[in-house]
Amino acid sequence: MQSRTAPEAISVRLRLYGWAVLFIWTAMILGSLFWNLHRQDRLTLELALQSARIVVEKDILYRRWNSRNGGVYVFASELTPPNPYLRVPERDIHLPDGRTLTLVNPAYMTRQIHEMERAATGVGGHLTSLKLLRPENVADFWETRALEAFERGVREVHESQQINAQPYLRLMQPLRVEQGCLNCHSEQGYKPGDLLGGISASVPMAGSMQLAAAQKRFLMVVHLIIWCIGLAGNHLGIRKLSAQLRQWRSLQEKVWHQANYDALTGLPNRSLFYDRLGLQIATCARSGEPFPLMSLDLDGFKDVNDSLGHDAGDEVLRMAAERLLECVRASDTVARMGGDEFSLILPGATRRVTVEKVALKILSRMREPFLIQGQEVRISVSVGAAFHPQDAPTQAELLKKADTALYASKRGGKGRFSFAEDPPFADETTDNFMKEEA
Repeated sequence: MQSRTAPEAISVRLRLYGWAVLFIWTAMILGSLFWNLHRQDRLTLELALQSARIVVEKDILYRRWNSRNGGVYVFASELTPPNPYLRVPERDIHLPDGRTLTLVNPAYMTRQIHEMERAATGVGGHLTSLKLLRPENVADFWETRALEAFERGVREVHESQQINAQPYLRLMQPLRVEQGCLNCHSEQGYKPGDLLGGISASVPMAGSMQLAAAQKRFLMVVHLIIWCIGLAGNHLGIRKLSAQLRQWRSLQEKVWHQANYDALTGLPNRSLFYDRLGLQIATCARSGEPFPLMSLDLDGFKDVNDSLGHDAGDEVLRMAAERLLECVRASDTVARMGGDEFSLILPGATRRVTVEKVALKILSRMREPFLIQGQEVRISVSVGAAFHPQDAPTQAELLKKADTALYASKRGGKGRFSFAEDPPFADETTDNFMKEEA
């Protein structure tokens, strides 16, 4: 029986395998999705960082150019008035035509470029220091922390922040004193290479974040499609394997049935009978409840074969099997042992009177005529019974005792029933069959 349960166990394992594959596939897709979403965030940040670095490096180059040239003179105007914080000789030069040239130092030029850039692109820039010449350049809290970090040797500070309810990336790099810087800052005691301050850029990220959000939605849709494809593939694969398993199960059951059931009558054969008998003996050993074994043999069956042929004999055997099944319960075992021999196992029939009632019912039912090929065929059956363990403590002895009782019935005139060690008796009633006790 264990071989018959193997397909069910495999079916369970197959379902578990399907769920395991689905779990692993889902975990892989989610892992890939989260990795790609994180990568997209990193890419968005890197692009913003690159933009901010370009802005800062451009401003530093402008400053360096101005510093190397000692500043540049431009016409003084409302947009570029003389710098009151620039205390150098010849800061202003008055031309004969009445116009005035004013010296624009690196910081002044950078500040004006920052104002133009903020108005044109939204990118903000700021020069600041912990030692200020111009109070308007005072550092805010974030810039102060960045300047303090530069004093500890940090080369760059950046952070995502909200400015006017909009997302920005703020980046700041240190400014070191160069020789040209001393023209304006020598009075502060700086030397070349000292930390002069910091220059920052604030790059708006709303546009790049919108593009990143669209890319994230695309990634989620793509991963969902891939997950659904994997889900469908897993489902189809499991269905195909399940179909093959069902075919295997059906084939296995067919082979098992052919190996354990009689092809003619559909009754359990000798092999299955012995399995069930061994199981019943083991059950009896646990419960201590006895049970009977009955051996049956059709009387006059050879005459049917000789007179009407083997097809008629086969029909008699089929009908005899049906009548035997009618006389017992569904839990009882009726087996064809070969030829015209049958055996019955009656679990729970612990009393001799119960077995006698079953035997009398069988004897009466078998005496009824069989309609074969338009002819009435009459046969009888001889029955022998033995109890385990009272009559026989082992399986071999039980079989032998039942066969001995069967032979005693035949010797007593056939169409009779006997217990082991008891003389046979025949059923003398025809209609009033005794019903089996509960």
